Amino acid sequence: MSMPTEDEPAAALASLVGGRVAGARSSLTAFALALEDGRGLLAEARGDGTPVVAVSTPPADALPALDEAGCAVDWSWIAGSIIRGARLVAGRLQLELDPAGPLTVSAALWRGAPFLAFQPYRPRV
Repeated sequence: MSMPTEDEPAAALASLVGGRVAGARSSLTAFALALEDGRGLLAEARGDGTPVVAVSTPPADALPALDEAGCAVDWSWIAGSIIRGARLVAGRLQLELDPAGPLTVSAALWRGAPFLAFQPYRPRV
């Protein structure tokens, strides 16, 4: 199996621009975003030395059911937002959501295992 080139995730993310968010869910290691038109985005924490966010764009109905035990996040505040921009920068996923605002998904290590962190993880006040 070959590793994706840098252009592959960029093209996949660019294809999501203009889509409206139907909903999202997350776990310690994954973030799944479903769009109203049936497309999806899956971001996963990968790596053990320097963790990064890896992305794929499966159909929304193929996104995994994620267990939120221990770190439940209410993502309802991004539902209905339009994706105005989506890119991977330095191993982080950066989403521009309108009207929710920017959302950055990054990866870090805890006890040697990668996990995802979100900024912000709740709506702006």
